[in-house]
Amino acid sequence: MEHKVTDFINLRERFENIDNNFHSEFCIVPENIESAKSVDEFIFADNAITIRKVFQKNNVSIDMLQNDNTAFRQRCSIDWYAPMIFIGYSLLSDNSNLVSVGLSVLSNYITDFFKGSFGRKNVKIEIVVESTPKKEFKCISYEGSPEGLKELEMVIKAIKK
Repeated sequence: MEHKVTDFINLRERFENIDNNFHSEFCIVPENIESAKSVDEFIFADNAITIRKVFQKNNVSIDMLQNDNTAFRQRCSIDWYAPMIFIGYSLLSDNSNLVSVGLSVLSNYITDFFKGSFGRKNVKIEIVVESTPKKEFKCISYEGSPEGLKELEMVIKAIKK
C-alpha cells in the first residue's frame, strides 16, 4: 500500500465560501476545490456520479456539491482514478463504521471494474479527512491495488485527533 498524508485547506471554510447551505460529513469533492471560485467552476472525476450511485445502492449516503452545469474530467489511462472524497470529523467520531463500509464498497466496485483485465491494476484516490473539528484537514493520497483500499481505514482513523 502506497500512501502519503499531507496538510489540506480548511474544507469547512471553503464550503461556506462557495455554498452556505452545504453541510456534509461524507461527500465527493471536486478535483479543483482549492481553486474554484464557485460551484459553476467545479470539475469532478468522470466517475463521480457512478461512485455516488454505487454507494447509495449499498445504503451508504454520500453527498456531492454540484449543479446542472457540473463538469467532469475524463482520463485515458490504465490506472483507475477515484473522485476525491471528504470525511468529516463527526462522522469519524460518531459513525466510524461508515468509513469501513464505504471503503469496502469502493474496493469491491473497483475490483469488479478490473475483472477480466490483464496486468497491473492500479487505483489512485485522494481522501480528505477533518482531523480536528473545523480546523485541521489532512489529505491521504493513495496509489495501489483495489484490495489495499481497505487498509486505508486504519490510516484515516489514525489521523483523527
